[in-house]
Amino acid sequence: MAVAICVHDDNLFLAHVVRAFHPESPVFVFVSRLPWSGEPGNWQESVRIAESCEATAIVGNWANETLHRRAALDHIRGLGFSYVFIPDSDEIPEPGLLQKLHAIAEAGIADKVRVQMNTYWKTTSHAVRPPESLAPLLLINLDACTHRYIREFDGGIELLLGREHGVLHHLSYVGPDSRIEKKVSSWSHKDELVPDWWEQKWLAWDNNPCLRDLHPTHPRAFAQVERIGFPEILKDVDPGRQVALVPVAPADWPSVSVVIPLFGGEEDIAACLESLEGFGDLLYETIVVDDLSPDGAADIAEAYRDVKVIRRAENGGFAAACNEGLANASGEVVIFLNSDTVVPRAGLIRLVECLVNHPEAGAVGPVSNNIAYFQKIDAPVSDLQSIDGFANDLAATAIPDMPTSMLVGFCVAVWRDLVDHLGGFSTAFGKGMYEDNDLSYRIQREGRQLLVCRRSFVFHLGSKSLDRLPQNPAVLMRQNEAGFRNLYSGDVQAGYASHLPGERLEPIRFNPERHPDALRARLKARAAEADISLCMIVRDEERVIADCLRSVEGVFNETIVVDTGSTDRTKEIVAEFGAQVYDMVWPESFSVARNESLKHATGTWIFWMDADDVLPPESAERIIDAAINAPGWVTGFVVPVQFVDGPIGSGTRVDHVKLFRNVPDVQFEGRIHEQILGSLRAKGGEIQRLDAVVLHAGYDTSVGGQAKKRKRDSTLLLLDLEDRPGHPFVLFNLAMTAHYNGEHESAIDWFRQCLDASVPEESHVRKVFALLSGSLRALGRPNDSLTVLSDGLRLYPGDPELLFLRGVAYMAEGQYGEARLDFEQIPEGLPGHFSSYDIGIQGFKKYVNLGMCCGKLSDFAGERHYLLRAMQTGMDPFDPASLLFDSAMARRDLKTCEEVVAHLESANQRGETWGRFLVELLEAKGLDPARALLAMQMQNPRDHRIGVVLAKYLSEHGRFAEAQPVLAELRRVGVADASFFMGVTAANVGDMASAAVFFDEALQIEPTHAGALRNLEILRAADTKKQEV
Repeated sequence: MAVAICVHDDNLFLAHVVRAFHPESPVFVFVSRLPWSGEPGNWQESVRIAESCEATAIVGNWANETLHRRAALDHIRGLGFSYVFIPDSDEIPEPGLLQKLHAIAEAGIADKVRVQMNTYWKTTSHAVRPPESLAPLLLINLDACTHRYIREFDGGIELLLGREHGVLHHLSYVGPDSRIEKKVSSWSHKDELVPDWWEQKWLAWDNNPCLRDLHPTHPRAFAQVERIGFPEILKDVDPGRQVALVPVAPADWPSVSVVIPLFGGEEDIAACLESLEGFGDLLYETIVVDDLSPDGAADIAEAYRDVKVIRRAENGGFAAACNEGLANASGEVVIFLNSDTVVPRAGLIRLVECLVNHPEAGAVGPVSNNIAYFQKIDAPVSDLQSIDGFANDLAATAIPDMPTSMLVGFCVAVWRDLVDHLGGFSTAFGKGMYEDNDLSYRIQREGRQLLVCRRSFVFHLGSKSLDRLPQNPAVLMRQNEAGFRNLYSGDVQAGYASHLPGERLEPIRFNPERHPDALRARLKARAAEADISLCMIVRDEERVIADCLRSVEGVFNETIVVDTGSTDRTKEIVAEFGAQVYDMVWPESFSVARNESLKHATGTWIFWMDADDVLPPESAERIIDAAINAPGWVTGFVVPVQFVDGPIGSGTRVDHVKLFRNVPDVQFEGRIHEQILGSLRAKGGEIQRLDAVVLHAGYDTSVGGQAKKRKRDSTLLLLDLEDRPGHPFVLFNLAMTAHYNGEHESAIDWFRQCLDASVPEESHVRKVFALLSGSLRALGRPNDSLTVLSDGLRLYPGDPELLFLRGVAYMAEGQYGEARLDFEQIPEGLPGHFSSYDIGIQGFKKYVNLGMCCGKLSDFAGERHYLLRAMQTGMDPFDPASLLFDSAMARRDLKTCEEVVAHLESANQRGETWGRFLVELLEAKGLDPARALLAMQMQNPRDHRIGVVLAKYLSEHGRFAEAQPVLAELRRVGVADASFFMGVTAANVGDMASAAVFFDEALQIEPTHAGALRNLEILRAADTKKQEV
């Protein structure tokens, strides 16, 4: 068997290729004086190399690859050879592969044999991963095959050898830049080169070895490059460039203590400590704190000579174990390290070096393959053997360190004096999770920076210790997140902190003037000047009163609370906040109770709130400013009450005069829906609007609470009618209550009476038209409803609520053009008049309805514009996203569909709706959703929402065997949807007992899981019915 190698001047590895075949086979090197493309090169060197390796060099003039190869094959055939090897001048076969190929030829098993390749990048230790799918022909039977084009042949029996038989080492992208630059600028595919490939891929990779899609013409063919070490056969091959070595530790290296909290995992701790062995010149000490491991992990740690093991008497969780290690550590720098990590020397050096080089930094973390927040990279590491090489490559780059708001506690280097000052990790988070968020926040609050050293890599298996906890990790995560936010969200609301760790990448900005302590001190000083009395009435409000009073601490000079008969802890809680409590028998009148509170107020101003309200800090400041700076003719201020019953930017906002001067005879009026406005107006002066808001956050929506409210309101309304027969506002309250109770005939009658008794200037009249139209529509009178809305708009042109409602009414009648005109006229800003409506109608809801109208009118550009605006408001994006996606998909507008999916991705909305969109989009493109989702899951291993979508897709398509391991992994980490889907699967095969167990499990993780609740109810109903039978 002969060997035919065709070459012009690409001879960097020619000698190695020849030696791989020689002397077992005669080697013929066909050297063309002409290049296949571009300018001629040093072909004479190719001849010299071939002859120096005892190969036969044959020189000719061949203008392209096909002619070159065909001439070579004709020459070989003329010499009487049947089988011929046809490697390129940069392809080196393994000896075992050659043996197989010789055996195949001798036995006549095949005429064309394709082989698998390892393709290399830059050096002979960096291989394309996954391996290139291209399998070139290496062995040809010239008697059975006809050359067709370049390296393709017709005829004969073809065989593809698997990788287990050996591989062909393809050095096509190995060598100095000059070789590759010439290759891509002169080869036959040069016109197919990806734009800017040279700068954005070839050169950029040196500074980012995580880059993907690297092939110059077919990017995905080279998905990524992994440093695998030097294969034995390539040990003597000089790639023409150096591989990155372990960096040298700086001279000013501090003493470093490593503290490893341990809770089981024998293999993990062994791998971790194994990686630290040999670091005696870098580490002052390694301390393992065993947190009562359930296995022999602590014994394994003790077997390492230079490791100090501390055994705790009880399991206290991550923070407690870290703090005990800290108390026993002596280093200037302490590295808190998870036991399921592997630390390469280069990663450790760069990590500590970063901390030392940045005096402003309090803590530094590395990047990793499996981590949350901002430290995850797409590391090309498929096994433990490739960790060190990749870490060396990354350490050799010039990637700048990255300031961040959050460092994950899996591996964090901290100055010892700083972490001592802060008291270590907070143990308030129990077994674990969110203690690293807490420490990240406190470090930044001290004025120190957090940095991600993007040249430091530490391998992380991820969440191994959490898997061994008896608590469900998802439940623990949710509980600790709530605790963390309770601790610090007030800092954000007060304007002291720009955000919390992890919410955004950029470091937290602190405004010292808004520090809670400074703010309270300043508020207290200014509160004395403002001289405002807070007046409240309460009864059985222990559920919400503490939140209310906590939100107003230091804002008011005094707090007056009139209790009308509490039987719970309300009065006790109120007293704890230092309020003045006065008892009063419930007088069947809110105004009488409120006026009682006014009697005890001594301040210059009065502010009133309900027990289920809270006052945001910025609103408190504006209220104090208003009281201090108000001109003498101003008697009161409107402060809207915003119902907190949905996303920010939606919900009803009701205007109330909340702040008013404490002057004689100013009183609330009305037994229910009491008002102070009339009494203030009678005194003269001006009522101004204040840029502040009271949040109505604790409204009792329970069935019992609402029934109790309806009974009370009904009694008070009838008494109010007796007190003030024919009063417009009393009539309005009667009408409104009937409307919301579904008593529309009665509501219409009361609304008509109210309109007859009212003048247009009264604040409630606009609302009459809005609610009256709703009652008419509910009774099947759409034309009358439209007439009422039009009447209202004649009185109040441009009223946002009336325009919105008329637009909705037009849509219901199919009059989309008219509806669009109304929606487009809705103003953006808040109105100057007294109002009560859902502010979402001026933004999100307006845009959604405009999008729907445009779609119905076949104005797809308008539909896209408005629905994207609705999605961009930051409110629930799924309704507009569904409308836009479904419309675009029906028109096969895949570009818009991609835009919708991308928007949900950027908004971190990878939920069920996103999953449906993605699956439909992939199917529309002819791609396998399961394969795409699996790849996405591998890139985002901690985003379990991808796994849920994948499992759902597989289950719905009958691929249960593939779905089961996905669901099992999701269930292991405590994802409620996984337990739910396993319950559905069990129910579908008739295993109702197991289904009930799975549904119960889902509810333990997520108590409000709608699917689990619904299915469990169905199962229990079926069981009850079965027992009755």
